[in-house]
Amino acid sequence: LIVDEPSDKNKKERIFNTIKAFKDFFKDTLEIEEVIIHSYDIPNTMREVIKVIDSEYKKVNEIYMHTTEGRKTISFALLVVYLGFLIARRR
Repeated sequence: LIVDEPSDKNKKERIFNTIKAFKDFFKDTLEIEEVIIHSYDIPNTMREVIKVIDSEYKKVNEIYMHTTEGRKTISFALLVVYLGFLIARRR
């Protein structure tokens, strides 16, 4: 999970409680790791996404992206990195 770290303490607590519940629910079927990012730091977000994609690709895992509720800056970073990955993989 790529997680945008909120500055609001209450929102941060809710997000991390939700992540914990998500991990607990899927503990027997999925290994879930989270990467904390800051939504307006596009270069760092792209670096972190590249690390995650490379790691999952080397493990021969499927990669899914869901950005419906993400900020546009995060969606943009994910899209650019993922498209670059797909183009490089075709060559």
